[in-house]
Amino acid sequence: MQEPINDPDMHILMVPRGFCDPSRNKRSRSDLVVLIKSCVRCHWDRNRARATYMQPHLWGDFRIRFAFVTGMPPENYTGNIHFKGVSVNYRSHGNDKQDYERTKNELFSEANQWGDLLIGDFMDHYFSLTTKQTFMLRWISAFCPQESSLFLFLDHDFAVIPNNLIRLVREFPAEILPDLSFGILGQDHVVRRPVKYSDNRWAISEDEFPWDYYPAYFGGHSYIKGINVVTDLSIASAYVRLLRIEDVYMGILRYKLRMQTYAVGHFVHRVWSAEELRNVTSANFKHVRKYFNWTSGQIIEE
Repeated sequence: MQEPINDPDMHILMVPRGFCDPSRNKRSRSDLVVLIKSCVRCHWDRNRARATYMQPHLWGDFRIRFAFVTGMPPENYTGNIHFKGVSVNYRSHGNDKQDYERTKNELFSEANQWGDLLIGDFMDHYFSLTTKQTFMLRWISAFCPQESSLFLFLDHDFAVIPNNLIRLVREFPAEILPDLSFGILGQDHVVRRPVKYSDNRWAISEDEFPWDYYPAYFGGHSYIKGINVVTDLSIASAYVRLLRIEDVYMGILRYKLRMQTYAVGHFVHRVWSAEELRNVTSANFKHVRKYFNWTSGQIIEE
């Protein structure tokens, strides 16, 4: 039997309150669990989500739970990281302070106040997104099978439209929910090399990925997976070497498992009108906010 090649210890430092508890009764299952990929210092983004699409009154009798996912603040992070065959410099959002202890205390204080953070003991920065995704997959497969059949993974700068998301989920027969997998189709399958793209944070050396094209993958902004798919991906991740481009890595796992990659029109990057928003489930927040009233839960008529 093949031994795992990517099986690091991933300790859970903080869990969201009130759900993904294996001892809970199945009768209190959620219709959907949303995992929001956040960052240590993204307080503003989290508060924006809590004040908009996470408001309970927007969801009626639809049972939905939210959790922000992050790691620990990097110590003395400069943005300079060396990977196999290439060095990359990228200072990602929120990683420019050096006060480790203060930042850590602020993070855990927020987690205790709101009860909606899942925190792992990995160093959190832009190039740990794949580690963060693997951490989420393992947490869900270990602790959440009794919580829900369906999970939505969302970037911190994206939003969901409550009524549209409810309608989408309820369109599917319950028996197929555990095996669903769809999202925004990845836009670029050509592998960028550091020789030509020296300052491109997505440039990948041949030592990291020797092929010229990536397999089909979802953009990491917003996608849905059933619990069976999550569990299969979690297991597969232990046998496939990490690649720092998170959405591509997920595509590689699906390719290894021979899973199809389905894109749906409900998940988009941008919205240009209120009329277009009527058929959108998830999009970048800066576009959604122009056309949606978070108090009434209604699209703003133009």
